[in-house]
Amino acid sequence: MKKRILFGFLVVLIFASMLNLVSAQENRAPIFTATPAIPNFVEVGNSHTFKVQVSDPDGDSIAIKWYLDSVLVSTTDEYNFIGISEYVYTFRNISVIISDGQLNNSIEFSVFVSPKAVPPPVGGGGGVGGGGAPAPDQTPPEAIIKFDPKINDLVVIGVDNRDEDVDVSYEEISRRRWWKKQIRTYTLTDDAGNNLILKLRYKKSRNYIHFRILSLKYNDEQEVKLKYNRFYISGFKKFKRLDQNLYVGKQFTIRANYNKKKDETKVTIREDNQRQKYIEEGMVLIELVTDKGSLKYNLEAK
Repeated sequence: MKKRILFGFLVVLIFASMLNLVSAQENRAPIFTATPAIPNFVEVGNSHTFKVQVSDPDGDSIAIKWYLDSVLVSTTDEYNFIGISEYVYTFRNISVIISDGQLNNSIEFSVFVSPKAVPPPVGGGGGVGGGGAPAPDQTPPEAIIKFDPKINDLVVIGVDNRDEDVDVSYEEISRRRWWKKQIRTYTLTDDAGNNLILKLRYKKSRNYIHFRILSLKYNDEQEVKLKYNRFYISGFKKFKRLDQNLYVGKQFTIRANYNKKKDETKVTIREDNQRQKYIEEGMVLIELVTDKGSLKYNLEAK
């Protein structure tokens, strides 16, 4: 009799566990039905409101959290970003995470805060009635360096506070053919003639890219030689996976490991003696960003 009771109890316990497992497996993550409109820049002193629309396939309630540089700033469906003076000439990292209590989804992007445009002097020349000319643009562009899965190679993109189409060119100044090593000099020039000269050591093999930024030079300023930084990219030839590893001295370490079969990316961030680890749906690309002689990062969800 005792054996029958024990057997019945075990059957009920196993059945309940299976129900819980099935229930957990059926839960689906919340989704974004509308994503934020991201401007090219926000002028210092101005603001921009980012807004999302979300939905849950299972009808679960959704918690929304906005983060500015890893600091919680809003728990509603929108966040009003203000370009305060401390942010000028920098990229600010913004992320929004939605959760149904079990599964998460997120979006990450960056916003450049530009200096305030100087108005022309009142009555300052320019014919009858004055008007004058706006202050000349003396701010050089910055660079975003990342892997482009369309061409399976490195790309450098220019960003500027006034020019939306920065000219980017490069020349190969040395090469060791047996190692396939190159030293490349990229020149980024805006419409006003301001430029950034970016020098990096670059190596590419069949399934591997490795580069290091050696120096940055803005306009006629002194060249800034950068300390330890490394960016490794591998696994892209057959594209069953894509592994990105970025190291910038003691500042931060970023890893993004994309699995094509699962169509997800495992992201690990080590920064300020803290470690953050999460899984993002789809492919996530690491962007290495220059910022007035220093290096920052951004994560782009494809």
